[in-house]
Amino acid sequence: MSSMQLNYSMEEILERYSQFPEISFRHVFTNYLIDDNLAKDYICNNFVKKYIRPQDGVILASYGLIQHFRKNYPNIPIIYSTTLDIKEVGLVNKLTETNIYVLNWIYNNDDEYLAKLKHPENIEILCGDTCIYNCPYRKWHYDVINESLLYKDRDCKCRQSIDIQDSFLDYMLS
Repeated sequence: MSSMQLNYSMEEILERYSQFPEISFRHVFTNYLIDDNLAKDYICNNFVKKYIRPQDGVILASYGLIQHFRKNYPNIPIIYSTTLDIKEVGLVNKLTETNIYVLNWIYNNDDEYLAKLKHPENIEILCGDTCIYNCPYRKWHYDVINESLLYKDRDCKCRQSIDIQDSFLDYMLS
């Protein structure tokens, strides 16, 4: 069995996939605690300018970042994150008239809900969310994770005792 390297630099990844220009990347910026000041961060903006190609996209969950990308990077497709937690089908239909939205994964197997979507071509599906199906603490989990990433002195310790992998597999196979 060969060993596989798991940690690659962005340069190594882009070099590898430059051989396949039809493969696009979805760069994820889903910390909704990022405000207008943080959106102006030099490192983040330098990363965007250097690595994000026209066929790629950014997944965003902060309204400040969405406005920042619209203004400063109008040619980069914006994908609205599932962490925006838009559930009402009318709002999803309005948003997806002209945008891509990552659907809240509780609807992945909801045929009635999916049938109501007017623009399925602008829907992306999230697989492998870390919460259990219909987790009542989902928003809190995102809060804790986002705060721990934004404020390095905070520790992210999810006290959930349910085996996430088994719950996810049970849900996907049901």
